[in-house]
Amino acid sequence: MKKKEEAELATQAKSRFLAAASHDLRQPVHALGMFIARLAQLSHDEQTRQLVGNLQASVNAMQNLLDGLLDISRLEAKAVQIHFKKFPLMELFERLGHDLVPLAQDKGLQLRIRPCSVWVRSDPALLYRILLNLVGNALRYTEKGGVLVACRLVGSGSQASIEVWDSGLGIAPEHQEDVFKEFYQVDNPARQRSLGMGLGLSIVRRSCQLLTHPLELSSRLAVGTRFSVKVPRVTPGPDQALVAVADVPEKPEGLLATVLVIEDDDMVRQALVGLLQSWGMTVAEASDLQSAQGLIEQGLVPGLIISDYRLNETLNGILVVARLRQQLACAVPACLISGDIDPALIQAAQQAQLTLLHKPVRPAKLRNLLRHLLADQRDSDGPTGS
Repeated sequence: MKKKEEAELATQAKSRFLAAASHDLRQPVHALGMFIARLAQLSHDEQTRQLVGNLQASVNAMQNLLDGLLDISRLEAKAVQIHFKKFPLMELFERLGHDLVPLAQDKGLQLRIRPCSVWVRSDPALLYRILLNLVGNALRYTEKGGVLVACRLVGSGSQASIEVWDSGLGIAPEHQEDVFKEFYQVDNPARQRSLGMGLGLSIVRRSCQLLTHPLELSSRLAVGTRFSVKVPRVTPGPDQALVAVADVPEKPEGLLATVLVIEDDDMVRQALVGLLQSWGMTVAEASDLQSAQGLIEQGLVPGLIISDYRLNETLNGILVVARLRQQLACAVPACLISGDIDPALIQAAQQAQLTLLHKPVRPAKLRNLLRHLLADQRDSDGPTGS
């Protein structure tokens, strides 16, 4: 019993350490991503453009690692919300082609996605992440030939087996269970970044378990590998749900609105303010509730509020937004940005009807969210009858 308690305490201490380290790492990466996004908008000569491109690639690699860690944390904490819907599988297939054909072309590989008319019942966003990991992994570990994504009916037609085939090196039988462990990679002892981080298949397995979608692996050395995910098949219906694409840049026109930014980290605030201004927004900035309230007392009427979650020991972003809305006497559209990955924060933000973005926030994702918040506000403030 004593050893069990010691092990539990050690696990809790490790979790606290990882959470704190994750938060502290996310802050500078978050600021760096916004600084580089702003830098990329400026005019450069060819040599500088290549340098900025390399900077963006490096930051993307860090963001991908942190996103993977966040996915693992959410799955372990059972904080992932599932929204089952029925939808045509071809929607996800088309999105996969859009996102991953460039990667295949860069490696001289062929990515074939077989047309499919099957409808399924699943969480479209989570199922897409599963397929994105499987196909991305297949492309990463395939040097010649290509990758095939296809669907076939199984179980007397009651299930759709989504299959990802590759012509890679294959996985030896003794490694086929280990590849689902975090940070485990076959034939990558030097941890080459181009071969990923060893999180994708762990996320795939945990996500499939969460959705109760059976996952199978079949592989032969020097021949290739096949992953299959079995999803319930349904009859076509009108409640089709399009998969949200968070990171697709919006149209280039400016975001014409006044936004109040509340952030106590000077570097992060400077990066965010500069990026928002480059999008055409008028920005007022504050480091805490008191300075934000002072701006409103001076006549500021923000159309949006963006607040960090951790501001000081007594107030957090949820309370700050609530008090500012009370002061303004209206429900100003607002979002939280945080480096915390605590599931309790996710639930608290949902209860407060606030969108929570996790640092590092990709600029395109932030831009899309702000456009949607502004559009929703315009719809709610639309013309009324006399």
